[in-house]
Amino acid sequence: MDSDASNAAVLVASEAHAITLAIEGLLGVVYTVATLTDEAVEVGELDSPRCDTDPSAECTGKTATLCMSMVNSTWLTILDALSLILMRSQGEAIILEILKGYQAFTQACGVLRAVEPLNSFLASLCKFTINIPSEGEKKSVLLSPGSKRSDSLPDQRDNVVLTPKNVQALRTLFNVAHRLHNVLGPSWVLVLETLASLDRTIHSPHASTQEVSASASRLARETSGHYTDFHILSSLNSQVG
Repeated sequence: MDSDASNAAVLVASEAHAITLAIEGLLGVVYTVATLTDEAVEVGELDSPRCDTDPSAECTGKTATLCMSMVNSTWLTILDALSLILMRSQGEAIILEILKGYQAFTQACGVLRAVEPLNSFLASLCKFTINIPSEGEKKSVLLSPGSKRSDSLPDQRDNVVLTPKNVQALRTLFNVAHRLHNVLGPSWVLVLETLASLDRTIHSPHASTQEVSASASRLARETSGHYTDFHILSSLNSQVG
């Protein structure tokens, strides 16, 4: 029995180590593209995203061409991997690392004017920003054995809870929009639709953050946490909007 338990522990540790190495390798590719793109901007091969002038039609410099080639050949795989990891992850540290990868690659796509990868990464990021209950989830609340009073069901059904992952994804989206505000162009539609959803959520009487829901032991702490998170998001929303 002890041998079986030991073997199982070794297997779990090996799998965790393999996953860690895979994530590090994935983020290594992301940051390589981001760093090379920044270098291309510094040497004048690419226009800065803060520049108001019309960008060059094509990437002609050696570094810029290399960056564009890397983006075109890797973005689908990177997006699939990052979105899957982010969807499955619950730990704060790994969520922050993956979102940093999202931000770095999305900004590189924007600087390179790689429209399809940029829009795809933005759309994927936006999906992680607001946790709107699906119709199935709403129905499960209505049928829940814990639902005692029928007059309280509409409130429970319309609840919108911002998880820590949602909050961090929103902050990442704000960072991307701030960095690429001059080059987003039609991609602003994705950002503005998310901001509109955030605005409705912030002003919804049924909205809360997950931290607040988990620490409902004291009303004072609950109220304070609720307004702290929403105040920050509302302030960022106003600045970007």
